[in-house]
Amino acid sequence: MPKIFVILLLSFVNFLTAQTCLNDFRFITRQSELDSIAILNPGCKEITGFMIIDGPGIVSLEPFKQFTKVDALKFSNCINLKSFTGLDSVRIASSISIENSGLTALDGLMNLDSIFTFSITKNVFLQELITPVSLKHVASIQINNNKSLKNILGTSDFVSIGSLIISANESLEHILDFGDIRVGVSINITNNPKLISIQGLNKVKSIGDNLFINNNASLRFLPNFDSLTTIGGNFLLEGIDPPQG
Repeated sequence: MPKIFVILLLSFVNFLTAQTCLNDFRFITRQSELDSIAILNPGCKEITGFMIIDGPGIVSLEPFKQFTKVDALKFSNCINLKSFTGLDSVRIASSISIENSGLTALDGLMNLDSIFTFSITKNVFLQELITPVSLKHVASIQINNNKSLKNILGTSDFVSIGSLIISANESLEHILDFGDIRVGVSINITNNPKLISIQGLNKVKSIGDNLFINNNASLRFLPNFDSLTTIGGNFLLEGIDPPQG
C-alpha cells in the first residue's frame, strides 16, 4: 500500500474520531464529570449518545462550548444552573429536555438551527421563553408546568411544527409571534389560568389534526386565524367566556 495512501487513510480515521464522541449513555451528577468531557475529548464536535445531566451539583455548561451537534440531552433538577451559556455553538440537536432547573431564560440556545423535540417543564424561575431565532422546523415543542412563566415568544422564521403543547403554566399571559407556520399534527393549549392572548398564533396556515384550546380561564378573545385554511381533525374550544356588550 503506497505510503501516501496510508497517511491519508490514518488522517481520515483520526478526523472521524476527533469529530464524534460519547456515543453511549451518560448520567452526570457532578460538575467535575461535566468538565472532564471537554478535557478528555479535545477534538470532539458532536455528541452522539444520550446524556442526562442531573442534580444541584451542576452550575455551568461551559464544557459544551466546543460542540456543534448533540443527540439527546436531558437536564433535570439542576436548580443551581442559572444559564445555558456554553451551548452557544450547538446548531443541531435531536432532543433537549429541561426540567426543574434554575433557569430564568434560555440564553445559550439561541443559535439552534434544528431540533426534533424540545421540552421545557417545571422550571419555576423561568419568566420569559424566547425560542431560538434560527429554528425553522421542529417536530414537537412542549412547554408545561412552568410556574413563573409569563410570556412565550416564538420566532417569525418558523416554517413548520409537528405539535405544539402549552399546558398548566399558571402565570402565562401571552403567546406571541409564531409566524406563518404549518402544524403537522396538533396545537394543544390547556389549563393556563392567566392566559389572556394567543395572538402569536394568528398566522398559522394549516393544522394536520386537532386544535384544542380549553380551560384557559382568563382568555376572552381568539385570534382571527386569518391565514388558517385547514384543520384536519377536531376543533375543541372550551372555557372561553367572551365579554358582554
